[in-house]
Amino acid sequence: GFYNLELKSRHKNTKTITIAGSLTTILNDAKNSVFYLLIARDITHQIQFQDELALKYQKIQEAYVKFGLIRRQMDYIFEILDLLDSSYGKKSIADYIVSSLIMLTKTDACVLRLYNKEKNTLDLISSFGILDADGKASIKYQNSLTQKAYEQKSSLKIVDILNEPRYQ
Repeated sequence: GFYNLELKSRHKNTKTITIAGSLTTILNDAKNSVFYLLIARDITHQIQFQDELALKYQKIQEAYVKFGLIRRQMDYIFEILDLLDSSYGKKSIADYIVSSLIMLTKTDACVLRLYNKEKNTLDLISSFGILDADGKASIKYQNSLTQKAYEQKSSLKIVDILNEPRYQ
């Protein structure tokens, strides 16, 4: 028989090493004795190299996925800019932005509002999803969650929106 083995062994300096071995049976007919021949080599560094190479390959794949996502997002931005130069109305462009955001962020709903300087309100332009935003065509900007997010220059994470006093 011929067997290929991969063994874990402990070196005399107590480090664990990986050994690739081939075991062959040798039969002596005169005495009916069985002998084995073991050929082994240390493949510890080869295994480490393969693991590092697999990790680098995985990072390259992740970078390509991220690059693809960024490229799609840029395509959407350019399409929106093209829409601004076209004859489409504000409602059509707003609907396109909302549906694009839904697709990019994989959320369930989205509302797009435009700030009205004269009234200090946020006026509804477009909405999509499970939110019932059509009933609130205009909401106040002062002391709102939008104002807080704008002043912080970051998005907000709200665990229980219904118990948030600033929610409108």
